[in-house]
Amino acid sequence: MDIIFVLLFSFEYLMRLWVTPKFVGYPTSVMGAIDLVTTLSLYFILLLPDLLPHYENLLRLGRILCILRLFKLLGVMDDVAFFRRCILKARSKLFLFLFSIAIVAMMSGGIMFVIEGPKNGFTNLGASIYWAVVTLATVGYGDITPHTSIGRVITSMLIILGYLSLAIPTSILSAYVIAERDRKFSFSCPSCKHTGHERDARYCKCCGGKLSLND
Repeated sequence: MDIIFVLLFSFEYLMRLWVTPKFVGYPTSVMGAIDLVTTLSLYFILLLPDLLPHYENLLRLGRILCILRLFKLLGVMDDVAFFRRCILKARSKLFLFLFSIAIVAMMSGGIMFVIEGPKNGFTNLGASIYWAVVTLATVGYGDITPHTSIGRVITSMLIILGYLSLAIPTSILSAYVIAERDRKFSFSCPSCKHTGHERDARYCKCCGGKLSLND
């Protein structure tokens, strides 16, 4: 089975090199580097099995990188491209939301570090910020817990804030998904019956036929 995968990966990599003009683009890209590393690791396993115990962890990493090749499929899926456009359009608002959450986590962690202190598990500022992130995410591992009354009040407020903040990125993305969806008409081309044309489209993007805007 390994030999079959080695041959398939090698054939794919060589074909991509062959169709790439002047060997620029794919070989120097991230996915090209991942393909090269995964293919070479498989050759290493087949041709030099005696060295496996010495480079076992490195070869395991090469096999894990093979999974990243599946991300190539995302580029040819219309739904993934649709959501990617929505996320890119909403990136400024999402970044502002994450930045606000980071500020709240750092402030809450600093306050709890002062109130609780090392004796209650808040040994340093990093551990306190970690507690704030876990609390805001409503995960609640329980490895660090407040013991004072003021600390528990702050924790309760932070948990409620965490629940409320979950709806913010969802509503932002939902608004952009609806806006992106409304950019397309649902009418079909009278020639090829293809749907999903742009709002200002006059001709079908598949067959080139003229669209009937009265449908």
